[in-house]
Amino acid sequence: MKHICVIGNDRRMEYIAEYFYNLGYEISKSLYEIKDNSIVICKPVIDKTEEKDLCNKIKKTNYLFIGKVSQTFEGFLNKNKIMYYQYLKDKLVTTENAILTAKGIIKEASNYNSVIEESHCLVTGYGYCGKALAFELFKHNANVDVLVRNKELKNEIQKNNYGYYNFSDINTMDLSKYSYVFNTVPAIVFTKNEIDKCSKNIMIYDIASGMGGVDANYCLSNNIFYHQSLGIPGKYYPGKAGEIIANAINKIISTIIPL
Repeated sequence: MKHICVIGNDRRMEYIAEYFYNLGYEISKSLYEIKDNSIVICKPVIDKTEEKDLCNKIKKTNYLFIGKVSQTFEGFLNKNKIMYYQYLKDKLVTTENAILTAKGIIKEASNYNSVIEESHCLVTGYGYCGKALAFELFKHNANVDVLVRNKELKNEIQKNNYGYYNFSDINTMDLSKYSYVFNTVPAIVFTKNEIDKCSKNIMIYDIASGMGGVDANYCLSNNIFYHQSLGIPGKYYPGKAGEIIANAINKIISTIIPL
């Protein structure tokens, strides 16, 4: 498999193609140029139309790398015995993407002439992105509080000099002190009740996937600043994000795919 087909209108894919070209691979960038033994690399997220087109071209002699797959597409791949790897589930990719996301969302907030330094920031969730965000905000001299469901995270959060709150305490929290809320939880956690307790000048950034974790309609109808920011690594750091993905893919190619 010395031929790689890199598919997707995404700036990260340009860097991935260049990465493998420099390793000596034959590169093409069209779905219609997939060969019998091609490695196929797709952009992180593809829509239903792209899935359908890919279903018509890919074979069990190919190996597919993709960010993540829908349940329907996964069923097709398994039924047709097509080998695939979801690189956004790679631990190193997830960790490094979280760092880029944290840096990018702070950069995005700064574009609104906002001042992060010494402001009070609330981070909801403490997974990969939550941890990276809290760390980056703390580096910017912000006052950081973290709101989580898991009470077992309390010691780790406080050890890092962040304020700790549990979701069971949200009704008694003083939400009015925060200048920013950064949500990383992919389920509604900030409803009308919580939003009403915030300052009218609050700036809410939602980086959670899907519908996010904030009642966006309520924010918009009440002139509360709300912005769902997805795909931050590809938007602000396409070169670095592409390199992270390419490194992970190359590791898999080198270890489990017979060349």
